[in-house]
Amino acid sequence: MGILSSEAIILRTYPLRETDKLVVAYTRNYGKVRGVARGSRRIKSRFSGRLEPLSWVELVAFERRNQELVRIDKVELLKGYGLAVQDYQAYLRSSYLLELLMETVPEHEVNDSLFRLLLHVLPLLGDSCKSRLASVYFQIWHLKLAGLLPSLVACSGCGGALSPGRETYCQLDALGFFCRECRKGAGRRIDGDALELAGLVVKKSLPELAGGRVAKEAVSALNAVAEEMVQSGFERKFDSLSLLRRESGNR
Repeated sequence: MGILSSEAIILRTYPLRETDKLVVAYTRNYGKVRGVARGSRRIKSRFSGRLEPLSWVELVAFERRNQELVRIDKVELLKGYGLAVQDYQAYLRSSYLLELLMETVPEHEVNDSLFRLLLHVLPLLGDSCKSRLASVYFQIWHLKLAGLLPSLVACSGCGGALSPGRETYCQLDALGFFCRECRKGAGRRIDGDALELAGLVVKKSLPELAGGRVAKEAVSALNAVAEEMVQSGFERKFDSLSLLRRESGNR
């Protein structure tokens, strides 16, 4: 039996038997793990308030040979980010982030950069005014860390420089940004302000961006591109994203 001890973000929980929960957590030291928290559904459980999605915790678990599920023994709450969600759209964006991690991150694959990215965006993800920018920031960096973000400064076709003043198109089938001469088919034209914002996302911290003057139109335009790139790059559709688009009127 091995002891697992790590910081973790709780992604999802499921009822298991009468008094237990199945917990999916993204840990700093072991990647995504699944475990059983025995007795956690009891009213006076020692896990009460510590296994909510978006909770940042210190987790101790026991791993048994030839068993996929670990046994969660101790959970200490560091910060409950789920409690800070201010409105329904911020909640849906939080749900989208959790679904991304559930569906695109392999089991037991350690990625300290992705864990640090999570801790970087969670403080602003629940903010009603800044949740969309936080979501955009996470998506762009998630693509970058996965090796799926194309160059933001050079055309994926000819290699020529891209700039806010030059017509730029996103081609999802080729997962790249192209100049007008190199694009194939219609593609999605990228607004100059959105392209500039994408460049700032990979250079600046989220608090720096959120504290400056970022046009809502640029955030919305880049968000639409990022959502399409995530679905195309990871070859998946996300239920929470469909719900978020219906709620915001972007079908």
